[in-house]
Amino acid sequence: MKKNVRLLSLILVLFMLVPSMFACVNKLNTTAGTTVIDTTQIQTAEPSFPIDIISDNSTEYILIRPENVSDLVLDAALNLKNVIKEQTGADMSIKEDWVKDVSAIPESAKEIVIGDCNRPQSQEMLDEINQNDFVIAFEDDRIVIIGGSDAATVEGIEYFIAHYVDAVNKKITVQSDLRYTNRYDYFLGDVAISGGSKLREYTIIYPKNGSIYEKYAAENLASDILKNTGTRLLVTDDSNPEKQYEFLIGKTNRAASKTNVTMVDGQYVLVQIGGKVVMDGNSYMVGGAVGVFLNDYMVPTGSGNDVEIDNLPTIAKAETFVFKEAKSAILMIGDGMGFNHIEMALSETLDSFAANDLPNQGSCTTISLTSGYTDSAAAGTALATGYKTYNSYLGVDRYNRPLVSLRELAYSKGAKTAILTTDVLTGATPSAFLVHHNNRSDTEIIQAQIDEVIRNNAITYAKGYMGDDLINDTKIALSTISEGDNHFFAMIEGAYIDKYSHSNDKANTIMAVTRFNDSVAYTIEFVLCNPDTVLIITADHETGGITKNTTTGEYEYTVTTHTTTPVPVFAIGYGTEVFNNKQVDNTDIAKFIAAVYTDENFGQ
Repeated sequence: MKKNVRLLSLILVLFMLVPSMFACVNKLNTTAGTTVIDTTQIQTAEPSFPIDIISDNSTEYILIRPENVSDLVLDAALNLKNVIKEQTGADMSIKEDWVKDVSAIPESAKEIVIGDCNRPQSQEMLDEINQNDFVIAFEDDRIVIIGGSDAATVEGIEYFIAHYVDAVNKKITVQSDLRYTNRYDYFLGDVAISGGSKLREYTIIYPKNGSIYEKYAAENLASDILKNTGTRLLVTDDSNPEKQYEFLIGKTNRAASKTNVTMVDGQYVLVQIGGKVVMDGNSYMVGGAVGVFLNDYMVPTGSGNDVEIDNLPTIAKAETFVFKEAKSAILMIGDGMGFNHIEMALSETLDSFAANDLPNQGSCTTISLTSGYTDSAAAGTALATGYKTYNSYLGVDRYNRPLVSLRELAYSKGAKTAILTTDVLTGATPSAFLVHHNNRSDTEIIQAQIDEVIRNNAITYAKGYMGDDLINDTKIALSTISEGDNHFFAMIEGAYIDKYSHSNDKANTIMAVTRFNDSVAYTIEFVLCNPDTVLIITADHETGGITKNTTTGEYEYTVTTHTTTPVPVFAIGYGTEVFNNKQVDNTDIAKFIAAVYTDENFGQ
């Protein structure tokens, strides 16, 4: 009799769940980048019943957070504790998940577990979700709130507060079978590679002693897969044990990487050999192989946005990389960087300057409407708007009239935008892309205009004052603005080449060039993975008048100011051959980029 009652209860519960299950399926048909709610639950045991976590201003539960936690998750955990106290009266303690003996963790405990903790329930749920997903579940007396990333975990905490903390009745109540999953609708769905292997089974391998291009091509592959599928793949060098399924980037020590194919400039190799997918290229063109894999093969072919890769080449052959017509652009500015800044760094400690490998190279004049040399405000405005102006002017012409910047143009065309600098955002170069004002020294006015741009969501990513370090935020910014199938614009500035050159600090100038080079190398590989993007690397002016002493062979500063010496232009992408072996004006760079966003009259 007891069995029959349970069976009848199970049938009734499933019957009631049918409409919500269909509703969930319908929600899956959304555009990439939207959040999809998955509330489907499968009743496998007793019918669910409510459990009071907090009632009568008291609780046996404690909050558990990871020992090593980001400020983002820590702040959210503390906020949860405070909200619980304010709305229920229960003062819940918060502890780290650290224990000396993991095996001593009890199978069940009255805990609210937040994020990537060492509790088995937490790890089990983490394996089931992707980067932007989160889960809220009740299992073995524990409430687990975990996301595939810190941001997703925070979103899960906010959802828990909104839906489970009952301020009216001063309690927290959950169902015994609670398992709520918030799934993100990624640009790509499930990915399968011929041979039956799933994408998540792969590891990305690059040579331990390889080039910077191989390492950054591997990182770009992982970044693209993560943002478009939510799948986080391990990226490691070839000193680690070999696994069955690997993406081999560059000349690794794996047997499959030894294709014995000769490649010349602009060529790459992409081939599948058993469980290995080999991606190699001549110099920086290793990223070309990655780009072809991502853009020509990892595209939807199955149901919905699922991907079935069953047509990779199985015979290694050198192919020539072809850029697509540009719809996005990246402008990198080495503030104060002249040709001799690069040569000085190469003569001392820098092994190679990545932009020197690019196919299109020329020079650029930088003078402003003010007699003598330009300052960064006027030079930045010329690069941002295609117009010459006076020193100290930001985003305005000689008559103090506002000029449309490349950032504003790209935004008006629906592109995501980013301004990134090692200077403060109110510095002259970034401000030229962000504001319209006739005095670069009016910091409060400039800051107010920047705040308005951010408040109006007229920019996707804006960050400054990172010290002399660009690479980490370059990765984040480029990934953010290129998510899905968006077009974008980014200005990335390394400001410390100029700052150290003003004081004729040779050692730190070389360090600044080296760090800027790191971001340049990463961005080159990013552009190859996004072949409808153009990249231009230049400077706003030269600082320090560096020359080579003909007697000692040493590079020396001659002044502490800016000069009128032409600066380098390096370019890659569709149509950038117009810069090859040419001397252009800085306004010509702005006009070229504007044409990417279909404005042929920019700067006229």
